[in-house]
Amino acid sequence: MRETIYSIVMFIFLIATVGGTSSYNMLTNQIICGYQGWFTYPGDGAPINKWKHWFHDRAATVTAPNADYITVDMYPTTDEYDEDDLHESGIMLNDGSSAKFFSNVRPKVVLKHFEWMATYGISGVFHMRFMESLHVDTNREWKTIVLRNVRNAAELTGRIFAVSYNIAGDDFGGNVLEDLKVDWMRLVDEEGITKSSSYIHQNGLPVLRIYGIGFKDHNVVHDTDEMARLISWFQSEAEEKYRVFLIGGVPSMWRNLTGDSMQEEAWKGIYDSLDGIHPWHVGRFKNITGFEHYYTKIIKEDAAYCETKGILYMPTMWPGFSWHNTKHQSVPINDIPRHGGDFMWKQAHSFVADPNITTIWMAQFDEVDEGTAIFKMTSKTSDLPAEGDWLALDADGRSLPSDWYLRLAGEAQKMFDGMRPLNSTIPINPQDPPPCCWVVADDADDTGDADDTDDAIDGTSRLSVLGLMLIAIGIMLNFMAFALVVRIRRKAAKMTEVQVLSSPSQLKRAHSVDVTEIGESFNSVNSFDDRARDSEDEDLNGGHNVKEGADAMQSAIGDYHSVTSPQNVNVSETSEMSNYAIVGVEVDIE
Repeated sequence: MRETIYSIVMFIFLIATVGGTSSYNMLTNQIICGYQGWFTYPGDGAPINKWKHWFHDRAATVTAPNADYITVDMYPTTDEYDEDDLHESGIMLNDGSSAKFFSNVRPKVVLKHFEWMATYGISGVFHMRFMESLHVDTNREWKTIVLRNVRNAAELTGRIFAVSYNIAGDDFGGNVLEDLKVDWMRLVDEEGITKSSSYIHQNGLPVLRIYGIGFKDHNVVHDTDEMARLISWFQSEAEEKYRVFLIGGVPSMWRNLTGDSMQEEAWKGIYDSLDGIHPWHVGRFKNITGFEHYYTKIIKEDAAYCETKGILYMPTMWPGFSWHNTKHQSVPINDIPRHGGDFMWKQAHSFVADPNITTIWMAQFDEVDEGTAIFKMTSKTSDLPAEGDWLALDADGRSLPSDWYLRLAGEAQKMFDGMRPLNSTIPINPQDPPPCCWVVADDADDTGDADDTDDAIDGTSRLSVLGLMLIAIGIMLNFMAFALVVRIRRKAAKMTEVQVLSSPSQLKRAHSVDVTEIGESFNSVNSFDDRARDSEDEDLNGGHNVKEGADAMQSAIGDYHSVTSPQNVNVSETSEMSNYAIVGVEVDIE
């Protein structure tokens, strides 16, 4: 009977190690994209009912604005969107047809973006929520509709997401920090946002990012006392359901209190009080040589500093930069070239190789305004709209597919996961076939309502084939270890003679083994052993005390370990990957 109970307990423990908290829903070893989701057109269903971010506000209500009003530099491909999710413009393509644009208010558009993430192995997004103008009901409703779309799409495709506030700007209805808290409580209470199975958690808490902390030249909060109160509220003073793992979107020179950072010494305390640090690096270097210098002098030292403080450090990776039309042609197009992906890959390699960097922000999934987008875009200059100034992927003299930067982001994630060796050069070719498509259930809900998630595909089908294989391997290895331990343990229980060593120290030396090589599942043996040493119950394990039972178990594991090649079996790494599913500002700076 005791053996049966012991076996059941061990079985439950092993299952818990496989099905417990997954690293997939955390930030560790993740490349997470920024996702603006701010594009609209008249009649898309948004309460603002106008063009947003495709064209200048002067043409916001024009039915078909022309190229004079365009505010983006890159033209996305449109062939994978449904026709009812696109709106014609007054800009002509070379074939004489009208250039069309999508809206993120349309649920199928956002779902398509998340399908791409799933296909190319991108983990998920931080979705931007700008506090500027959020006090206006129509703006808040519009942005909340998009957030619902993001949530539903993430749940349908097995991606992860979190909210990212932006407190930069000057159009606020009151105290921006107080309004931010009110909005967050609304999202938690009314939208149930943190209850989503796809919402990112870290250290057991929902993750929240706030951009605009400590910038010198922004219209942001410069009062350190106010900022300290906000941070304390989110970390400890708020009701438990509102508390978060708080990441600060900070200036690039935050650690030195120079350059773009506020320079009063009190800001050092603000930065150090954050759970995570995310400096904005877009535009801080202009080529590979500049990045190498910047990484050595700034990013590498930032990461090392955060490691000593126990702060998560998340650098910004970006493919290139161009905001020619946003700045009304006052700056050149293709201002910081992508060099066919070499610029981005150099960053990816350096970040993944850095032992102090465990999370990377990919800027951005859909930022065509500033030319940092990585989703599918027009690849050939000849296919761009015939009117206006545009940037295609072949601008640097290389013929690239429209999904090239999605592929690179996915390959960087593989490198981060250890599924691909560190490589300082791009490991794939533009001519390689793209990965297979991602299929969502036919009856997937596309209403965008916050509570309509019942039609989502089940958790297993959210995972890729590789993810399922890793789960199977992890379960198999855990059960193999479990079966062998129980078998040896039963044989030990039948022994009629038990060697009793003369002292506890001898007993410990006789049975002490390093079990870490056979996986995370057995890491609790030592703590079980420690608890046993404090027990005075000698009726367990057939008359032997709990300590001897635990040591016998540890010895059995040692027998298993001795016949297993540590070079070929590492269950802990397999378990770490077992639940991972294969799958990008309104202010000038972000």
